[in-house]
Amino acid sequence: MICIYAIINIVDDKQYVGQASDKDYRWSEHRKQLRGFYHHSILLQRAWCKHGESSFIFVVLEVLDDVSKLNEREAHWGKSWQGCF
Repeated sequence: MICIYAIINIVDDKQYVGQASDKDYRWSEHRKQLRGFYHHSILLQRAWCKHGESSFIFVVLEVLDDVSKLNEREAHWGKSWQGCF
């Protein structure tokens, strides 16, 4: 599934917005990196360490039918949401 997603901290409602051509694989990779303490987003990594894995959910924000629209739609969602990591 080609999509724009958010990883949401349910404790403080901050979000990490990203894009994926395979949502299940992407969420698996995020968790692997966060569990291994080497995620590229230092702010998300710190929040994950502070609040724990159970404080985060993965939510699909928008499903797309065209990969070429991913960057545009990710930018839209990233700008429209407050409190992003």
